Amino acid sequence: KPLLALGDKEATLLKAINDSGKFDKIIVLLNGAMPMELGWLDEYNVDACLWFGNPGYYGLPGVVNVLKGDANPSGHTVNTFAAMSMNSPAMQNFGHFAFTFDGAPLDSTYGTNYVVYKEGIYVGYKYYETRYEDVVLDQGNAGDYDYAEEVAFPFGYGLSYTNFTWTVTDASEIEDQTIAKGEKYSVTVNVHNDGDVAGSDVVQLYAHAPYTEGGVEKAEVVLVGYAKTPVIQPGGDEEVTIEFDPYYLASYDYLGANANDHKGYELDAGAYTLYVAEDSHDRSRAIPFNSPEIIYDIDPVSENPVVNRYTDNEDKWMDSDAQLG
Repeated sequence: KPLLALGDKEATLLKAINDSGKFDKIIVLLNGAMPMELGWLDEYNVDACLWFGNPGYYGLPGVVNVLKGDANPSGHTVNTFAAMSMNSPAMQNFGHFAFTFDGAPLDSTYGTNYVVYKEGIYVGYKYYETRYEDVVLDQGNAGDYDYAEEVAFPFGYGLSYTNFTWTVTDASEIEDQTIAKGEKYSVTVNVHNDGDVAGSDVVQLYAHAPYTEGGVEKAEVVLVGYAKTPVIQPGGDEEVTIEFDPYYLASYDYLGANANDHKGYELDAGAYTLYVAEDSHDRSRAIPFNSPEIIYDIDPVSENPVVNRYTDNEDKWMDSDAQLG
């Protein structure tokens, strides 16, 4: 079984609990740093699932408070929880590849095995959301794919004991505008607590860039900002402002795929979209904008030149069966 799958003993316990019919609610607690497969939750009629990672000694009382309703959860997932982890390209490419020389294992003080990252940028939500969009647009290269069967909980997902309504109150800096290099743009969102319990929420901002077949590889959406509200009382409102730096959306063209004689971070000219979203799969609040071609020769954070590195032996690493010597 995959390491991220439900263990046989865990499955037996859940089945016994579910089959007994003696419990009004079945709640699963996930105590671990890694996001495990969760495609089995419906199979055992699980009512709620709480992931609290590695809380440490002082974090566990917080878990108890959430279960009792004394605290209102407001966290969101920082990974995609897949229904089947083995279906991701990262798992398909992960393997025990050994360095060899003339067919014999290579003795090295620095390790004898390697991993080839053939999936490129398509890791986590960037893979799941991009493949989903291929299905929506019927681009013919997504294969047999059902997002709902592949993803149990998307990146950025989170629940609360209350409900919130979001309203974009100001996007005038960027909506239907053409952005400029070096500028930053803000979006303001009003968050209203519709329920009868005080709580906080997290407003997320994703961005979509235009893709040209055969051009620079791009994910369907990229997280470019987020903001958490303070505690909002029942019936109350809070406004949050998220700043968007277009540099966070730039793609790295290490091959010069768009034929502009540049290798590095860049934005292609065209129509773009911001999404004020509850998670990586939410497209309900769209803010269109445009961009000219923008090239980043200097990293705006470190102020270092942007150049290709470590590409001398690229051909050797692109084949996981390569004999290195």
